[in-house]
Amino acid sequence: RGGCANNIGHMVFEGLGYQQDYRLAIEWLEQAKEWGFQNDDLERQLAEAKAKLEEAKKKAEEAKKKAEAQKKAEAQKKAEAKKKAKQLEKTIDSIESNKRKLEQKLSTIKNPIIDSYRGKAKKLLADIENNSSKNIDTLKTFDNQLAAMINGINNKIDNQKKAEEKRVADQKKAEEKRVANEKL
Repeated sequence: RGGCANNIGHMVFEGLGYQQDYRLAIEWLEQAKEWGFQNDDLERQLAEAKAKLEEAKKKAEEAKKKAEAQKKAEAQKKAEAKKKAKQLEKTIDSIESNKRKLEQKLSTIKNPIIDSYRGKAKKLLADIENNSSKNIDTLKTFDNQLAAMINGINNKIDNQKKAEEKRVADQKKAEEKRVANEKL
């Protein structure tokens, strides 16, 4: 019986007529020992099977860690790509919104004070339309230029309104002073 168990253990260890399986080989070789079979080859093969099983476990653990690290890296890369795509989409939406605002201001405000912006605005809008880049930095630059131009136009208009309000207030004050002087 022990000799048969030893032979089966050897065949499983070597993968002869059976799939190589160190764990199963160890079971058969230890069974051979329990049944009284003993020789130097049995002890050597048992020690070798245990060492190979341990080595296989280490390799499997390393492969598992490597797969986990790769999966984590892929998840990070995917999350980063998703974040960049969202950022790109947000920037493109902002550009479209700012383009509409600028185009509306240019078409509805007939004011010589903002005429200095018209040429620059038309050039910027043409540059944006002709741009085929999806580079986030390029798009952010366009978006910032649009926002700056809109703010510049708004500031010019606000300053003009304030100047007009001051002129009207000064004129009213002068009129009130003139009326007061006439009453004297």
